[in-house]
Amino acid sequence: WKPGERIVERRIAVELEVSQTPVREALRELESLRLIESAPNKGVRVRNITAADLEESYPVRAGLEQIAAELAAERLATDCSALEPHVTALYEADNASDGTGQVRHTVAFHRALVGAAGNAVLLHTW
Repeated sequence: WKPGERIVERRIAVELEVSQTPVREALRELESLRLIESAPNKGVRVRNITAADLEESYPVRAGLEQIAAELAAERLATDCSALEPHVTALYEADNASDGTGQVRHTVAFHRALVGAAGNAVLLHTW
């Protein structure tokens, strides 16, 4: 979806063949992450992410990922196979000049790193 685009809960539920309850929960989570916004009588819309939003979020994400790396270091020192497919996919996306793939695989790599930390609170916060 594009910034400002309306998100229709029912349409998503039909498309994913699920009830509206998990869609509603997912939308609440996206709203808590400030990726969407809801307004009375206007529904839910994709939020326009500004440069200022990114400037605020990057240091927070960097701090969380530093903690994740410190917690995961011992586990990954003996077995880093959880990260290897993401690194390979990222190189392939880069070689193909696939910007969307680069973003997707970068996020997957960082998610795997945070997951390797073994800290559920950190994973949820990230």
